[in-house]
Amino acid sequence: ATTPYRLTVPLRAEGANIAETTSVLLSSAEVTADFVVSNEVTSLAVDPDFHLFRRLYPEEVEPIISAVLGVERKELLREPDDQTGSEAFTSFGSAITEGSVVLRSIADLDALPHDCAPIIMNPMQLPDYLAKQIVRTKDSVTIGGATWSLADHTVIMAGQNWNGFGKYLVVITGDYSSLPRVGQLVPHYGKYSYLVFAGAKNVAKGQWPVTDSPLRKILP
Repeated sequence: ATTPYRLTVPLRAEGANIAETTSVLLSSAEVTADFVVSNEVTSLAVDPDFHLFRRLYPEEVEPIISAVLGVERKELLREPDDQTGSEAFTSFGSAITEGSVVLRSIADLDALPHDCAPIIMNPMQLPDYLAKQIVRTKDSVTIGGATWSLADHTVIMAGQNWNGFGKYLVVITGDYSSLPRVGQLVPHYGKYSYLVFAGAKNVAKGQWPVTDSPLRKILP
């Protein structure tokens, strides 16, 4: 049997202009505690900064590139009416998978098994997860306040939970000639959620912020 031990659990209550913190000492398997907060508080989180040594819930883990690359079957997709850069994107996919690839239309998405990982170039509509992370226009992508022109940049982003697929990559670019070399470089940046390349030079990288957790409660 597992023996309970003393554990200090951090709590944080937040509102529009307020943040209140405290901690609860767990000295048994179950503990009841009171945490009095301001009426301006709108959410309460347990272990908000992931300081406890515990198994994370899937919602608490940001998608990263290596998780996509680790999927055994990967499928290259593009918009059916956009043939621009198809050869370069195929070379990109061959570098990512270290093998031969077939470039498919995104219209074939529903026919793919959900245990594969789609890699999609320049989708007309971003998956919801990524649409919340970036601002995209016809000519640029903005991430965290920094904007890059798509004429000479390639943006690669890992996402999760889209149309039944657990993991996927989206590639947004207008710099098709750099794609073959970028594909060779991407596996070296596996711990990141997104990458930005100017030509074949990496100029930005980072992880998506984690905002969802079963241990965070929105208060009425």
